[in-house]
Amino acid sequence: MGLKEAGWHVPPDRVVENESCSLSERVSVAEARKRLSSSDALVVCAYEDQDKCEKIRLAGALTYNELKAMETSLSTARELIFYCG
Repeated sequence: MGLKEAGWHVPPDRVVENESCSLSERVSVAEARKRLSSSDALVVCAYEDQDKCEKIRLAGALTYNELKAMETSLSTARELIFYCG
């Protein structure tokens, strides 16, 4: 199930169709920081392995496990930005 099917709001101008993922956009580090600081988005480490996430964790970012624990209480209008190292 994709994000749209799960009820997440995806602005049409942010949808990029490609072979590997039907719903993604690359954002710069500066843009991710801007969206995080304005509370428009959550930044999430894409690795499920907690140790791996802690090694590359960005200030203000959630681990994948933290996101999973919050998933029932998250607003579907909030953007999610995943990163990996």
